[in-house]
Amino acid sequence: MSTERRRTQKDAKKYAPNPGVEFRTLLSEIRRGTIPPVFFLHGDEDYFIRRSVAAIVDRALDASIRDFNLDVVDGGESDTSTILALANAYPLMSERRVVIVNDIDKLPEWDRLPGYLERPMPSTVLILETVKPDFRRKIFKDLKGASSVRTAVFRGFFDNEVPKWIMEQAKQRGLSFTEEAVVRFHELVGDSPQELESELEKVSVYLGTTGPVSEETVDEVIGFSRTYSPFQLQKAIGTRDRRRAFVIIERMLNAGEP
Repeated sequence: MSTERRRTQKDAKKYAPNPGVEFRTLLSEIRRGTIPPVFFLHGDEDYFIRRSVAAIVDRALDASIRDFNLDVVDGGESDTSTILALANAYPLMSERRVVIVNDIDKLPEWDRLPGYLERPMPSTVLILETVKPDFRRKIFKDLKGASSVRTAVFRGFFDNEVPKWIMEQAKQRGLSFTEEAVVRFHELVGDSPQELESELEKVSVYLGTTGPVSEETVDEVIGFSRTYSPFQLQKAIGTRDRRRAFVIIERMLNAGEP
């Protein structure tokens, strides 16, 4: 998120182009069993990338033989020969194997991989990850243009997307938030997907699936136990989120923070 103000959808054009589907679309495809031979995952929201990779691995590999068919390498510490050798290997006691390459932008060379993208190994799922691809580079132009590649982009939330996300994730847990509870939950937790899911899990454990979640429930489960750091206050002020800044200041004062 920008350090100057909270991100809204009007800001989208100011960010570098990130072609590809987003997290919810990709997750839906994976759950339906749509597993292409190559995934290109990029963006600044690592939590969504990790969840997507976990979903791909869970769908592609049986847990009992996963260790024999899963390889993870770092682009800065590997080369295309090693990656191609892993990608072209046959699975062991499985229909598929998975090869994950982190930080592909750090690969020292790329010349041999475009050929693989044209004719990927049918039994291999190759997952290529990076944070901020420079689409002027050949490596990313090749990925963008290959029909075998499913590209997905993972960004942080726009401010007006958070309430909908809270409602969707709550519904998956059998919970129903009142509008006031959603606003309060957002104020207390912020817009980090990982923190939102963690705090939703606390509410789920506390309530089970009985009744709606009220603003009072949110305060009872999260508000009075949640602590904040000066960094979180600085972020709220920097993004001009006055309501959240006041909540953090109040909590810090009540907790006796300096």
